[in-house]
Amino acid sequence: MVSQAWEGYQSFALEHPLLNSMSSAELMYVASDAASQLIRYKKIDLEKLAYTAKLAPLYGLIGEGIIRSANFIGEGIYDHPFVKSLATNPLGNISSAFFFVNNQLAEKNGYKLSETIKHYLGGNPEDSGENLHAKFKNRFLDHVPDKIYKKAVLLGLPYWLTAQTAIFSYAPEHMRMPSTLVCAFGWTLLASSLSLVDRESLSLPEEMDLEI
Repeated sequence: MVSQAWEGYQSFALEHPLLNSMSSAELMYVASDAASQLIRYKKIDLEKLAYTAKLAPLYGLIGEGIIRSANFIGEGIYDHPFVKSLATNPLGNISSAFFFVNNQLAEKNGYKLSETIKHYLGGNPEDSGENLHAKFKNRFLDHVPDKIYKKAVLLGLPYWLTAQTAIFSYAPEHMRMPSTLVCAFGWTLLASSLSLVDRESLSLPEEMDLEI
């Protein structure tokens, strides 16, 4: 039964890669968020979990785009697993910043996705006269938690370079995004454990303790 389910999953991944990335991200992001909350707070916030579930398919599409861009770079420039892994890093860090901003906004608006969307669209009439750079700064850059984001990037660099190199070396193309999601689940558990240790040892205030 397990073998048949696995074969069915791989067939679906081959035939419907985008849908597979979205559905796999739904499962893995929700599971990792729940596990992270249990590690750090010993309980699950259902509103936060629902917010994660609503955004997870988008993260899946972004991840699929990052993997495809790395494949394109490998085919057009130098087809080596480590080069492809390096290619995913800048885009992965931007995606990570997007994830952090969404979480930061969610904590402020009570995990209402409509408020997050309104923020990105610019619901404040006062910013209508701003240029594109100012709007990008006000709606995105200013909401990236600087210290925690930098810590996540630095700690994640060796992990993700190793993981992505292995994925591009051994995983078939249709399984690279699912494999990345499994690694993301592992990274979430590791990062949550590290954040828990940091919070207890440094006595950081709760409002600074955002999800990694």
